[in-house]
Amino acid sequence: YQRLAVQSLILQGLIPTLVYVIPTYFMTCLQFAPTIFELGEMFDRFATVLSPICWIIVTKHTFASSLTILYCSPSYRRNI
Repeated sequence: YQRLAVQSLILQGLIPTLVYVIPTYFMTCLQFAPTIFELGEMFDRFATVLSPICWIIVTKHTFASSLTILYCSPSYRRNI
């Protein structure tokens, strides 16, 4: 049971954290890329679309956390 508990805690901490870290990394790259590289108007269009998508993904943290808890729960896993 201890091994299952450790795996569940790792998943419950890792998955929701990735929902924050990955979009934040992309938004940081979008923010600093024009200052480091010479980018054109196509990048501005791309960044205008990608930035709101990243924010929407960040707001799904609670949903990802809930799904991870349901996945790690043995009783719900049997039903799924």
